[in-house]
Amino acid sequence: MHLIGTLVVRHTKLIIAVFLVLMVLGGLMSLGVHVNLDNIGYLPDSSSAKQAVAMLEDEFGMRGTATLMVKESDPVKVFALKQQLEDLEEINTVVWLDDRVDMNTPVASWDSRLTDQFYQDGYARFTLAFSDKSDSTITHEGVKKALALAGTDAWMAGPAVTSQHSVERINREVPVYSAVAVVLILILLLLSTTSLLEPLLFLISIGASIVINMGLNLLSGEVSQITFAAASILQLAVSMDYSVFMLHRFHEQRAEGLGIKEAMVKAMTLAAVPVLASALTTIAGFAALLLMDFGIGGDLGVVLARGVTLSLVSVLTFLPALVIVTDKWVEKWTHREIMIPMRFAARIAVKGRYVFCILLFAFAVLFFRAQGKVDYYYGMEHVLPADDSALTAEVKIREVFGDTDQSTLLLPIGNPAGEAALADELMKLDGVDSVDGLALGTMSRLPEELLPDSVVNQFHSDKTSMMILTTRYGTETDQAFTMVEQVRAVVNRLAPQAVIGGGAFTYKDLKDVTDADATRVAIVSAILIFIIVMISFKSLAIPFIAVFLIQTAIWINVGLVYFTRTPMSFISFIILGAIQLGATVDYAILFISRYRENAALLSPKDAARQTVSDTAKSILTSSFILISATFSVYFIATIRTGSELCMFIGRGSLISTLMVLFVLPGLMVIADPFIRATTLGWPKKRSVNP
Repeated sequence: MHLIGTLVVRHTKLIIAVFLVLMVLGGLMSLGVHVNLDNIGYLPDSSSAKQAVAMLEDEFGMRGTATLMVKESDPVKVFALKQQLEDLEEINTVVWLDDRVDMNTPVASWDSRLTDQFYQDGYARFTLAFSDKSDSTITHEGVKKALALAGTDAWMAGPAVTSQHSVERINREVPVYSAVAVVLILILLLLSTTSLLEPLLFLISIGASIVINMGLNLLSGEVSQITFAAASILQLAVSMDYSVFMLHRFHEQRAEGLGIKEAMVKAMTLAAVPVLASALTTIAGFAALLLMDFGIGGDLGVVLARGVTLSLVSVLTFLPALVIVTDKWVEKWTHREIMIPMRFAARIAVKGRYVFCILLFAFAVLFFRAQGKVDYYYGMEHVLPADDSALTAEVKIREVFGDTDQSTLLLPIGNPAGEAALADELMKLDGVDSVDGLALGTMSRLPEELLPDSVVNQFHSDKTSMMILTTRYGTETDQAFTMVEQVRAVVNRLAPQAVIGGGAFTYKDLKDVTDADATRVAIVSAILIFIIVMISFKSLAIPFIAVFLIQTAIWINVGLVYFTRTPMSFISFIILGAIQLGATVDYAILFISRYRENAALLSPKDAARQTVSDTAKSILTSSFILISATFSVYFIATIRTGSELCMFIGRGSLISTLMVLFVLPGLMVIADPFIRATTLGWPKKRSVNP
């Protein structure tokens, strides 16, 4: 670090010029990045639900879908509306009652089981299939046009509508909560620094890395919704402490009388262990997400790990260059430093160390058990707020047509007898209301040969036959998942080449994939961070203490969800642990690093008390920055997944901070003999102050 620091102070203008160019390029590249709102697309290729979606797209042209219900009792007017909808270039097909029955025959001859799916109590229900995916701008335009044609007494729901509303909310809210987060962080930095200019330097240096990172997203072409909504704020929040840690060291060296360049080189050298260890643990936490089979984890993991790496590079090069170049203005705009009195807290932490440690282990057991009982939700309908028109429309449609769910079963064409046998077996299962298909004679009273091609093509392609399963029990209940397992057992026995997608079958795939992901990510992130801390401190005891302390904070954070009886997004559950561990173990690393310095001069108790005073400002500043950034998203964003995740991260930061400032000091004192026995180069024990 001494060599790097020397090179940086010698080439400040070149470094600034390079970063400015990269910022411009990154900003331009970021304009071409697409936001993907399709969770199914992030399932592994082996997922039956994902395979079904691909087959529906390739063979039936079914991409984005939606359900439209209109209040109209005249079949003639409904049929006219259907023709208008079919004329829209964004819509591929419109399915209604006329595709199932001969509208020229008497109404009394119609099969009520079919008509009830499309026409009830003066309401007509259409199924729309768009020409593009649900998250495309073409489909979103088609949603708007379809609603305009349907008039005021119309309700529209489904993936395409949810996607359109999500995009509109994200585009509207991201600039707002990003601006609020920046303002709050700026205020916190102003309170924690000694110059009015330094906070701007912090934001410029980290902001540059964020813009560059956003531009590099173009390499993959797209990012997930949660990555787009939260990644930049999280990068800003979790990496700002590197700047804070290093600048606090820089001011200490300046206070000792060193010149600005010499002070910067020495500050970078002294801050190397906590800054590098903090960055590497954060990167490791994010990198663990790459091991997820569910692709959103890898998407977010790549963006955040790369972002933190860029932030580290910026803090070690761009920020020092900015500080040196603007030194005259920094000195000119100085203000009195705001001190945070922590002596009382330090005394409490050390004096009550046995009580705090007992509580630590008790909470670890209690909340470890609680976090294993949390309920999760999977559906996109939970992403939007309850008063969103897409969700209120879904409720209205279910009130009229019943709380049933339809899924598609796709199997090789040409075996009508096999389809009939399969349908008979499926109908015996609890939860399956009906199994319909052209080959079964359930989609129309007319023989298949007499049906128009437009109807046949909805259920038969050159290679595939489609069957529609109507089920009850919802899509995310235990009963629904049990029914899914039973259906798949029958299908695997009678039609092993078939795939099933939609509704409960998709969410069951999500559950199976993410349950394994959660365990894998938690174990791998803990192991990676343990190894990094072990190498950084040349110790076995220290990584165990640091990881266990923050892991307990994570269990408390998630366990509170169980005690408050509120469901949690499956994405938040998987990602939260890696983010909170990687981001807030930095506080423990900074504390332990400074404790080691103080232990060379003071007794364990005095070293612990002094370390609380030495590190409280940096830890609280870093923590409050993370809390402010994430809570600004939580209070403003209405997209539930991003809002919820940020709330958990902010709350987790607060819990981790309390653990580090009140539990870790006493834990270090109690574990002092163990630390000394398992750590290379630890200072010799002092019983009295010099």
